Amino acid sequence: MFEKLNKAVLLSFGEQVGSNSGLFTAIVDFEEVSGKLGGFKKDYTKMELVAAEGAVASLTIGSQVTVCGKTYRVADKFNDGGGMVRIPLTDSASGSAPENTDWTDI
Repeated sequence: MFEKLNKAVLLSFGEQVGSNSGLFTAIVDFEEVSGKLGGFKKDYTKMELVAAEGAVASLTIGSQVTVCGKTYRVADKFNDGGGMVRIPLTDSASGSAPENTDWTDI
């Protein structure tokens, strides 16, 4: 039921993402997160991908992906039950949420 809609959304808003398994199309999204850092409330944005379940089946936690020429690691995978998967990313060097990135390139 959702397959045609998912393909249309990915075609309209998707970016090419590289991985060890090859290229796939994903929407680059930024989740707003609230938390505490050193006892102070901190709001920040966390980068994630939204892709078709079949296209990212071989990706595992820790896999490297390349988005707009920058390398990140897969932090987790969350299936939405409708054929799409949310994939939060971490910085490939530090393992923390990507920061100091110029998102205007995306």
